[in-house]
Amino acid sequence: MRCGTVAHEDALVRIDADLLFNTAEWKLKPEAETSLKEAAAKVLSILRNSNDPVMIEGYTDNVGGFDYNQHLSEKRAESVADWLVQRGVIPMSKIKIRGFGKTKAQYNDPEGRKKDRRVEIWVTKAGSTTKVCW
Repeated sequence: MRCGTVAHEDALVRIDADLLFNTAEWKLKPEAETSLKEAAAKVLSILRNSNDPVMIEGYTDNVGGFDYNQHLSEKRAESVADWLVQRGVIPMSKIKIRGFGKTKAQYNDPEGRKKDRRVEIWVTKAGSTTKVCW
C-alpha cells in the first residue's frame, strides 16, 4: 500500500521579478523589501499551524539560453526563500525550491515577458490536505 498527501486548496502568492531583481540578476533589490513583506504577511496568514511544505518557484522569460535561464530561475527562488527564512517567516525545512527557467515562458513581446518573469510561492492552506492510500 502507498500513501500520499492530497491538497484540496492551495494559495498562490505571485511576485513580479521586476519588483525583486534587476535584469539578469538574482540578488534582491533594496526596494524588494516592501513586496516581500507583503508576500510574507499573506503566507503567514495562510500557513498558521500547518506543517505542509511551501513551494517557491522561479520563472524567467524566453530571452537567453536554456541553461542560463534555468540557473537564474533557481537562484531567484532561492533568494526569496533565504529572505523568508532569515526573517523567521518559514523554516527552511518546510521550503521546496524549483526553477522553471524559460520552459514555462508564454510571451514574445516586452509586456508579456514581464508576466513570465516572476517568483511564485505556493502555500497549502491549513487543514486542506488529506492522507490518501491506495
